Amino acid sequence: MLLSVLEVIVGLSNVILGVLLLFHVRSALRATIGPCSQEPAQGNVAIMIPFFNEPHDTLIDALNAIEQQDYLGRIEIILVDDGSTNDTSVHVRRWLAQRRHWRYHLEVLERNGGRKGKALDIAMGLVSRMAEVVTVIDSDTLLAPSALQRAMDVLLQDERNVACCGLIIPMQRQGNLVEKLQYYEHTGFLLAVKHAQSKIGKVAVIAGAFSLHRTWALKELGGWGQWLVEDVAWTWKALANGYRIVYAEDAIAYTVCPSSFTQLFRQRRRWARGKVEAVVAAWQTSRWQSVLLMPWTLLWGQISFLPCLLIAPALAWVPGSSGLAVMVTLNVGLMIVLYLLAHKRDPNHRRVARGARISAALKATACNLLFDVINIPANLLGVVDGVCNRPKAWLTRLPHGAGNSASSPNDADAST
Repeated sequence: MLLSVLEVIVGLSNVILGVLLLFHVRSALRATIGPCSQEPAQGNVAIMIPFFNEPHDTLIDALNAIEQQDYLGRIEIILVDDGSTNDTSVHVRRWLAQRRHWRYHLEVLERNGGRKGKALDIAMGLVSRMAEVVTVIDSDTLLAPSALQRAMDVLLQDERNVACCGLIIPMQRQGNLVEKLQYYEHTGFLLAVKHAQSKIGKVAVIAGAFSLHRTWALKELGGWGQWLVEDVAWTWKALANGYRIVYAEDAIAYTVCPSSFTQLFRQRRRWARGKVEAVVAAWQTSRWQSVLLMPWTLLWGQISFLPCLLIAPALAWVPGSSGLAVMVTLNVGLMIVLYLLAHKRDPNHRRVARGARISAALKATACNLLFDVINIPANLLGVVDGVCNRPKAWLTRLPHGAGNSASSPNDADAST
């Protein structure tokens, strides 16, 4: 009985991975025809940056990166100090006192709201009527100079697109084991999944570290304050309303990720609870659309709770498991191929030799499989938190001291 259940789960996961692979092949064939011409976007953009006890130099670096944006339209930046107990706002005011290219507004809250979504809702009330697009970035995220322009170009390609996210790359790619594992996660399998999802306008998560939303969609669907993991839940609510959400793979942002297993555990526990919030938000919006989103839930569930690295050792000891062994092997093979495609699309690796690319794909796949096993306890506890409706706690925030932003360790991307 157990083998049959595992075969169904892994088999469905293989079908989903196969469909994603087909979208990659289709995209590659279309790319040979040449890109379609499009005028660069020039709409007015509002950037919202909530922060909580962020070190002032980290936030100033993020603001300097915004100053260097080569965007053709107008940008306004709303900074919300979410009840910080350090002196970051003082340093921000000094920075703002100098002549700046874009328009800035700093709002200081007396008390911390406990969740990033609440600070974003306050910032939304300060956005000017002229803003056509609202962008959310984390206070420890650095945008590449062309990031905003490229993301806007993708978002405005289709009137049905209501949101877009960029490529999030962890800064600490050469750090410790935790940091390296996250780098492979964000630049490998997740990149491949998002690219395929974007082709049908069904990107399942727009990363809170760098995401764009049409202003009218935010006003229609509402903000983020009711959720613990606001980016995932808002995304699923938008998808359940039938809107398109896309991905700009050339819009690059560099961000800080957890650097210890303790921080990682807390982040992934919160993300897993966010998945429960997202499913509920979608179900309450449209049951039919929720059913159409179930493949992404299934894929996340298989990766989060039954990764192939966990299943494989048992196959040698269980009689009659040859069919499951084939499915597991196929699952890993599909992940390797998807990573190869993602690695080729990564701007940092497009000119890497084929042999080095294959070696990197094998290494990254092994790291991702190991990472999936490491995250199982946090995923399980997060789902229990959501199902039992336990009190919402940010988990990665600290009430005092520097080093923790309103999303730190960062909300880079809550998986598929």
